[in-house]
Amino acid sequence: MYAADLLILTSLWEGSPDVIKEAMVCNLPIVSTDVGDVKELFGNVSGCCIAQSDKTDFIDKIKLVLKYSEKKEKTMGRQGLLTLGLDSETIAKKIKTIYGELKINES
Repeated sequence: MYAADLLILTSLWEGSPDVIKEAMVCNLPIVSTDVGDVKELFGNVSGCCIAQSDKTDFIDKIKLVLKYSEKKEKTMGRQGLLTLGLDSETIAKKIKTIYGELKINES
């Protein structure tokens, strides 16, 4: 992904697409349909756009993101994920806490 100019996701349905999070960790510009939690993941990250499911809007958003990429090169996607608490350390702590609570409730 580090060698790519942008990521495009044209899905009609997703939950929480890992490919979007992986691209954001690489600070890669992204154009995606509004599926799953993509809009929440993007938040206010510049260089990441939601496109309608029609080719004209996708083309327009791709051009917009490529222009952004030419000026800024990378996004702040990684920071956006950190702000949302979606880094591996924070997630691991949450999972550990949940498992700990399950153990307590079993007793």
